[in-house]
Amino acid sequence: MSESLGPCLHNVLLAMIIADDDVDPDEVAAAEQAYAELMGRELPEGELARSAADAKAAGRCPNDVLKCLPTGLDADVQEKVLRAAFQVASADGFVLEEEDALLQAVAKAVGMDETRSRSVLASFMG
Repeated sequence: MSESLGPCLHNVLLAMIIADDDVDPDEVAAAEQAYAELMGRELPEGELARSAADAKAAGRCPNDVLKCLPTGLDADVQEKVLRAAFQVASADGFVLEEEDALLQAVAKAVGMDETRSRSVLASFMG
């Protein structure tokens, strides 16, 4: 996985954590695990939790943190990024409406059309 994707993946995961106005420890743990799996290395301990708290305190919108995603990702990488986002959204056992909307925004940001993103997300659920 490209090192340049690391900061962007961090932001996707951060957006998913703050999507529902709650910094849930289960979502943070899922995000840390997804990052490690995708990037092959762990984030510094507590980094995502601190970033989420800082983002909430600054009033940042989840969509604001998606703006750095690189364009031209191949289909496999697009799906991996969307899977990582889904892991965070579903960490508490369900996907809220806000999280579903943000998953669609992540899919669009990485270059997926709506039909493909819905199909990919459906495959994660079953």
